[in-house]
Order: sequence, then structure tokens, then C-alpha cells
Amino acid sequence: MFVDWPWPCIKSSISIFQHYQLVLGTVGHTLTTFKSTKELTTTVLDELKAHAHAYQISGILHCDVSPGNIIQTKNG
Repeated sequence: MFVDWPWPCIKSSISIFQHYQLVLGTVGHTLTTFKSTKELTTTVLDELKAHAHAYQISGILHCDVSPGNIIQTKNG
């Protein structure tokens, strides 16, 4: 309807944007500071479940699963 009017901004192509998220602080601690074997194994199990779920949803596999990339919070 307004396409022929002189004031609309009409682009010939659609701009594609990608969302990024920046983490400025750590909300937990890494696996190198675990207090017990149970805490370590529970955290790794939770991480593996989350990793599998994220892969099923996005189809993208995070290839750097290391102790520095697994953060353990107060709640586990």
C-alpha cells in the first residue's frame, strides 16, 4: 500500500543479524575445584545430558568440552 509513497525506506535485500552473548563473570566454579567425587561425577553427568540436549535442538556440536568450559553452580 505505501510502497509507492516517497517516504518509505525500501531495501533491495534483507540484512541478516546474529545474536551474541558476552559473559563478563563466572557464576560458579570449574571442575578443578570439586569437593568430592560425587560432586564431580554428578556435574559431568549433568553436563553430558545438557550437551546432548543442546545438540538435539540445534544440531551443532560444541567440540571444546573441557574442565574450563564446565561451570558448576551452588545448586549443582
